[in-house]
Amino acid sequence: MNEAKSNDNVECITECELLRITKADLGSLTSKSLTMKDFSIGVFQQSIAYNETRSMELATLSAEQRYRKLIENYPGILHNVPITYIASFLGMKPESLSRIRRKLLS
Repeated sequence: MNEAKSNDNVECITECELLRITKADLGSLTSKSLTMKDFSIGVFQQSIAYNETRSMELATLSAEQRYRKLIENYPGILHNVPITYIASFLGMKPESLSRIRRKLLS
């Protein structure tokens, strides 16, 4: 948004296609196309809503509740993502996630 380099890095752990666009090119497209402008605003709104929900859930849900919700919404994730990444995403240590998983399997 401020045309500075991002501190984020992306590493694909499954086969995927990544699309990117420069801020200048996005500005050009949105100024020429109302459809593209509406689309980009929608993407930004979804991103903001996702981040707000994620922050709230990290602050209010227990570790087990966060894990259950993740598995409910993304049932195949355990087959594609290493447990260490899942634990980090859920805001816990891998050992804690292992305990939760063992508890739920018994």
